[in-house]
Amino acid sequence: VDVPELPPQALPSETRRRPLTAGSRLDELRRPSLDTFRRACFEPRRPALIREAMTHWPALERWTDLSYLRRVAGRRVVPVELGEHYLADDWTEELMTLDQFIDRHILSRASRKGYLAQHALFDHIPRLAADIALPDYVALADSDAAPRRNAWFGPANTVSPLHHDRYHNLLCQVLGVKYVRLYAPDLSPRLYPRRADPLHAISSHIVDIDRVDHATFPLFRDAPYFDCLLEPGDMLYIPPHYWHYVESCTASFSVSVWWL
Repeated sequence: VDVPELPPQALPSETRRRPLTAGSRLDELRRPSLDTFRRACFEPRRPALIREAMTHWPALERWTDLSYLRRVAGRRVVPVELGEHYLADDWTEELMTLDQFIDRHILSRASRKGYLAQHALFDHIPRLAADIALPDYVALADSDAAPRRNAWFGPANTVSPLHHDRYHNLLCQVLGVKYVRLYAPDLSPRLYPRRADPLHAISSHIVDIDRVDHATFPLFRDAPYFDCLLEPGDMLYIPPHYWHYVESCTASFSVSVWWL
């Protein structure tokens, strides 16, 4: 149900501009055809930064106005992660409306960081789902399972610690800037997976990539990686089981599209 028209409301301008480091540069593809994506990325399981493949998404313009998100989805109750990240000892979740989340965590600095992470918002809000599009590249799926679209909306400095997933992933940046670091699956022994932790077995023991205890994790120091800054209109293809660390440099809204 729509709420009355609200004055335009922009995202806050706070920025933590993380510079690219010693990582290798990703391949960059400009609106690749399905066949080009298949040969360059999908079949070799090679990550790539894809540009100009989201220019037709209404979200790129509409979501810059927070009043639009409030009008369309403000009354929706959503699960918000509270804490530095999901591996933190004090991590928890709280239900609140999207309006409350925007007021407490996007427009204000709450005592605990809030992140609307990995939430199937678009399955519940058709108006927002109409603002995005499934990328053509999901047509290469090996299974009949429907692709999963998740929302990732939060303030600057939200972090997804180093982990991997079993899905093909297109991380689509709508608002703000994110820093992403990627490690190949064959480097897993050097990334110290939490194998003894059933809940977080796909995550690394290395939580803060800027403050690594190299005496405890000596193999990590020289592990090669890719890194990039993901800006509005960019897609990042993350192949299955590729390790990735994601950090918001600004307030940010991303859409992940997962498929098998």
